[in-house]
Amino acid sequence: MSELSGGRNKTNLRKVREVALAAIVGLFVALVFLMVWRGYERHVHETAKNRLNLTGRFVSDQYAGVLRDNIQTLENLKSRVEVTNGEYFDFWIHDASLILHQNPSFMLVEWIDSNMTIQRIEPEKGNEAALGLNLANVEYRRGEWLKSSKDSSVNITHWTELTQKGFAFLVDAPVYYNNRFQGTITAGMDFTSHFNEIMDGRGPFSIKLYDQLGNLFYAWGTAHPESTLEYGVSIPLKMEGESWSFVMTPGKGFYQENQFFENRVGLILGLIIAATMAVLTYFIQKSRWESRWITEVNRKLSILNMELELEKQRALKASQVKTEFLSNMSHEVRTPLNAILGLVTILQAEGDSKRQREKYLGMMEFSSKNLLSIVNDILEIDKVESGGIELKLKPFSPVKEVNNLLNLYEEGFERKNVALLRHVPESSTTYVNSDPVKFGQIVTNLIRNAYKFTDEGTVEVTLTEEVIGDRMNLVLIVADTGIGIPEESLEMIFDRFAQVETGLKRKYEGTGLGLAITKKLVERLGGEISVKSKISEGSVFMVVTSLPIIKKLEVDDAETPIVKSHGNRVLVAEDNPLNVMVITKFLEARGLSIKVVSNGQEAVEACEKDSFDIIFMDIHMPGMDGIEATAKIRNAGDNTPIVALSANVTSEAVNDARNAGMQDYITKPFTKEGIEEVLFKYLENGYKNQ
Repeated sequence: MSELSGGRNKTNLRKVREVALAAIVGLFVALVFLMVWRGYERHVHETAKNRLNLTGRFVSDQYAGVLRDNIQTLENLKSRVEVTNGEYFDFWIHDASLILHQNPSFMLVEWIDSNMTIQRIEPEKGNEAALGLNLANVEYRRGEWLKSSKDSSVNITHWTELTQKGFAFLVDAPVYYNNRFQGTITAGMDFTSHFNEIMDGRGPFSIKLYDQLGNLFYAWGTAHPESTLEYGVSIPLKMEGESWSFVMTPGKGFYQENQFFENRVGLILGLIIAATMAVLTYFIQKSRWESRWITEVNRKLSILNMELELEKQRALKASQVKTEFLSNMSHEVRTPLNAILGLVTILQAEGDSKRQREKYLGMMEFSSKNLLSIVNDILEIDKVESGGIELKLKPFSPVKEVNNLLNLYEEGFERKNVALLRHVPESSTTYVNSDPVKFGQIVTNLIRNAYKFTDEGTVEVTLTEEVIGDRMNLVLIVADTGIGIPEESLEMIFDRFAQVETGLKRKYEGTGLGLAITKKLVERLGGEISVKSKISEGSVFMVVTSLPIIKKLEVDDAETPIVKSHGNRVLVAEDNPLNVMVITKFLEARGLSIKVVSNGQEAVEACEKDSFDIIFMDIHMPGMDGIEATAKIRNAGDNTPIVALSANVTSEAVNDARNAGMQDYITKPFTKEGIEEVLFKYLENGYKNQ
């Protein structure tokens, strides 16, 4: 039984193979036939198309030539009148008569004077109705004729019905002599006879010509009813942008017997074969497509696997950098914070003798400034990378700035037993107009960097000035004999969070942001920074920049001026009691009258009831924030100076404050000097009266 079943299966399989083979053979033959038929069909089609295009191009060029020649004949007649300053005018009728006799495209020639009236016409017989006609009364002629008379261009009307009878193109040729416009020699033209002569013997074609308004004015032959071929081109006229449309299509008899459209049997057979081929092609293509799809999927999977591996490596590296950064920041922030809290505890436990307060408060101030420096570095990187650094230009001496900073760090180098060598001029009378704070930050970062990584030996600071024209070329070099930088790390030393040492055994502390900030600041001042270094031999940082020179008229080297109270009233909008206490103490010391509110709504209401000389506005407050409150105060027409108080130092926050109407921006923690500077700027200088 099993053998019988197996035999039947083999028989069925053999039948399937036979049918399949027969189908394949039949389809192959059909495909060959279709390819031959299609090739023949394409050949016929291309031959017909080329023949139509070549003939159409030739005929359209001939038609354009007829148009040009006839217009030139009219212009020649006009020129003879102009070159004789009108003397030839008495004889032009004779030439016009010759033109009409010799040129069948000319139907009439007429003279239209400068008043737009037809004075002469040749032949006069049959055209009497046009004599004395004023074109001002002919709507479609008036505008074009006047335009032609003004720019001396030849004007060709559309295919139009004449006043006397018939249709023609009216061609106006303006005539100028004795330095003024005299009128136009105008011809009525019909190019049918010329066009017919060109087409005689050209074969079975259909032609249609349309004027510039789309009116059909010439037709030749009868179009083939089933042809889709067409040759179209524009025949340009004398007027800019206007042309005739020339369309040529195959005419009856264009195709030979048993070819193309007439071969219905071949077309039907081709459709049958095409349907059969489509079925076969479908399955073949489906199989091939699936194969290609699988291959493409495999290729993309391979690429994705490689990209995933790369992303994995990047993510691991980024995670490692993030972990190390957070670890470093945790250590850097907690160290001074721990010192501050510890000193507070010691002060509470040991009493409050004057010596102890001075000692511990000094240590707390040092730790606080260290903590503030770390926070500033983290926030500064946002500014420099977003392009939010604003330069506050003022005159300063780079030599004096560098010497002041070296004097500040000199004692620290002595305690560390590292020689600080300076090659800086003692003084300079040349001042530049730039940002002394940003310049000082660059110098400070490089000196601090050298101080941190040099335990013995020397740190040399060199500053050279070279005046060229109205600019000063500055070269600042900070060289140390410290630990040096590995060669493979030189390329990333200016990247943010980049540190040569990482891990728990890291000897040198820091955020890894100092050099990244320094590079951005140098570039903002229009300079460049470079580094050379070797392990255990030290590093050399060089800054090169060019700054504009300013004449030293009055350079204020004094401390921020002390503000004198003139009964000024100050509004403070701040919700933090400690911040209120600090700024209130600063202001009370100057004898200012102070009003304190705790949110933006209260600030708006206070400004509605009273007037103030200056407003200190916290940005983040409950209910209504400082931005919204400032906008409401400004909308009410109050122009009192408003100074922002905020711990947010991002460029977006500063811009939001400026856009709301705030004049200045003080970052927290604020200092007495910062408050004094703002008070002097807006009160002593009479801001409200400007």
